[in-house]
Amino acid sequence: MKKIVLALFILTLGCEGNKSVEGGRPIFVLPNRPAPPIRPAPRPGFYTDDRLQQSIENDLQSLGSDAERQRTRYLVACERHNQNENLEQFEQGVNLGLNRLSAERFINFTTPITESGCAYRVDLDDFSITRSEWELVERASLLQFDIGGSVRGQTIQALTNTRRPWLFATDFIVTAFEGDESADQGGLVYYDIIDQANTTNQFLADQGVILQELVDTEGDILYSGFSQSQIALGKTRLLVFAESDNGTCMGTYDTQLGGDDLFLNPFSLELIQFQGVLQSNKLFKHDAQEWICAQSNGLFGNFRLNNALGNEGGFAEVEAPTNVVINVNNRIDASIRPLDCNGCHFSQIAIPFSDQIGAFILRNSNFDQNEKLLAQRFFKFDEMQAIIGDINRRNRSALDEVGINGNQDPITKAIAEPFRNEMNLAQVAAFTFLTPEEFSERLGGTAISAQVFGNLLNGGTVSLATLSDNFETLSIELNLFQDF
Repeated sequence: MKKIVLALFILTLGCEGNKSVEGGRPIFVLPNRPAPPIRPAPRPGFYTDDRLQQSIENDLQSLGSDAERQRTRYLVACERHNQNENLEQFEQGVNLGLNRLSAERFINFTTPITESGCAYRVDLDDFSITRSEWELVERASLLQFDIGGSVRGQTIQALTNTRRPWLFATDFIVTAFEGDESADQGGLVYYDIIDQANTTNQFLADQGVILQELVDTEGDILYSGFSQSQIALGKTRLLVFAESDNGTCMGTYDTQLGGDDLFLNPFSLELIQFQGVLQSNKLFKHDAQEWICAQSNGLFGNFRLNNALGNEGGFAEVEAPTNVVINVNNRIDASIRPLDCNGCHFSQIAIPFSDQIGAFILRNSNFDQNEKLLAQRFFKFDEMQAIIGDINRRNRSALDEVGINGNQDPITKAIAEPFRNEMNLAQVAAFTFLTPEEFSERLGGTAISAQVFGNLLNGGTVSLATLSDNFETLSIELNLFQDF
């Protein structure tokens, strides 16, 4: 997929002369006045915005070179720490999410900073994230705010030479994976970061998978089919496992409700035209696909959703239509997005199933000899089960390397779900680095935010969409990230 052209941001900063422009990119310079004293914490261990940014500045100053500082960014979870949450699972989710986005050969880790470890230093090179890709996420992020109104904010902008050198970790993960309707950028963020091609045939070729070649040479490619999928309710699914450069790519062939029936038409296009000879007219006409491929670092990710349009295997999508598959684990949104693949395919990246189609073809008189030979060659469920076991063992080993031993996906449980669900006053206040009491007092004195978020003062909740649409105004009206 083509990289999105970076726009030049014209920013209003709190200190004149903090930014100039060179070669089309903003160049941030150090402020010419000292930072004011850090405001007293409302309680021991609480992180105010200035205390957080001072911690980031101190960490940047400890790095060995300007080059290292300029490839350093921070993901912040201090809003969770301020709510007295244990951050162990959260940190696991941050590291897993970054490594699932990575094209590096090895598992890498963030570095916790601050006394509480509620902010994580990210070396972009460790996760094959470019400066442009970080800027892509910061522009699309759901919680927009300007740190340039404080001396500390201007200093860390200058040291990293970027507008927003830190993001809330929840915001980064949901935005990078386009994991919510509010974060849907049509694939222009997620597929850009993981460098996936727009057409499915090219995506697979980039993994070393050319389906027709694997079929024609009777290589490492197997198919299976069944009708009891947990998410493709009321329909049949065809599966394919194909050897890739890093291990295996697993794919589905899915239909809309009322679409084709696998038990009538059980063959994919590459099976139909095995070795250049038309073998059958029983082509399974699919409407969409899901792919999961092995990564070079041992994890399984490289998630992909695609339609079946055109002659190149379809085009990338970031939302599966609910008439194709249903997200049974999300009570807020029934759509499946790349972020949701983390939760469904966590402890068992290859979900075990019972094959129904191979034996059905062999014993059914409606299939001729050529069709039965295709089933014998490519519908070998015993071999597929062995591959499933190997995939899950490899995935478990990689998760152990990340430091994840539980059976709950930390990306889903610790990061995404609390962010995507309705949020109460304490949760929203935490994103402002104010206590609920101070947040309530300041909110009552605002012009716009008091109306938008007034429901919180009466025990109500707000959605992520409401928070995202109004957070920049909220931060301005509450004087966040400003020196006093």
